[in-house]
Amino acid sequence: MIIFNGSRTVWKYRVPQMNVFTLQLPEGYQILDVQQQDDRAFLWVLVDPKAEPKPVKFVAFGTGYVPPDSTNAFDHVKTLQSRDHYGESVVVHLFREVHS
Repeated sequence: MIIFNGSRTVWKYRVPQMNVFTLQLPEGYQILDVQQQDDRAFLWVLVDPKAEPKPVKFVAFGTGYVPPDSTNAFDHVKTLQSRDHYGESVVVHLFREVHS
């Protein structure tokens, strides 16, 4: 459930082509979707622009690849299908680190 209280809006973030990356997202954010647009991956997030930005760690890896070692917990965000720079089909799984 989403409550629009007049202060929240949707922001778009480009997903870097890295296995591990961090984005500064306003506290209380909600990930809406991740999709390909113009051959690049983007993340759409519902945010309160006045909220304090916090670092959020993401991990991305392809099917059949071993994810980076981590003792932290991660939630699955989305699985994306796209093409690499050679035109070959690739499937990438995006996860977000969660803190208890």
